[in-house]
Parts: sequence; C-alpha cells; structure tokens
Amino acid sequence: MTWCSDLVSTTPGETVGLVARANDGRLRIDVAGRRPVAELATVHEEAAAGRLAGRTILIP
Repeated sequence: MTWCSDLVSTTPGETVGLVARANDGRLRIDVAGRRPVAELATVHEEAAAGRLAGRTILIP
C-alpha cells in the first residue's frame, strides 16, 4: 500500500482486505459529516481553516 497525501494506491488484494476490515468494523474512518456536493466550496474553506475533524462525504 502506498500513501500519498490523502490518496492511497493499493493492489487488488489490498483493496479486498481493506473492504473486509471496513465491513467487520476493524477499520475506522472518521467522518466529520455528510454534505451536499453543492457545498463543496464551503467544505474546502472549512478544511483549509482546520475546522473539519474528519472526512466529509459529499452527496450528489
């Protein structure tokens, strides 16, 4: 697995392992919130200001 900033490059086998860990609760992902994609600019501003405590899921 290769980490590059917030991007991860994995092999197919590693991806299967990550999905399995997420499915059975062994992988924790901090989600700060879920917001409409129309709020993308605001989300970027909040992230740049350090006001997001985790990842934000953008909903189409």
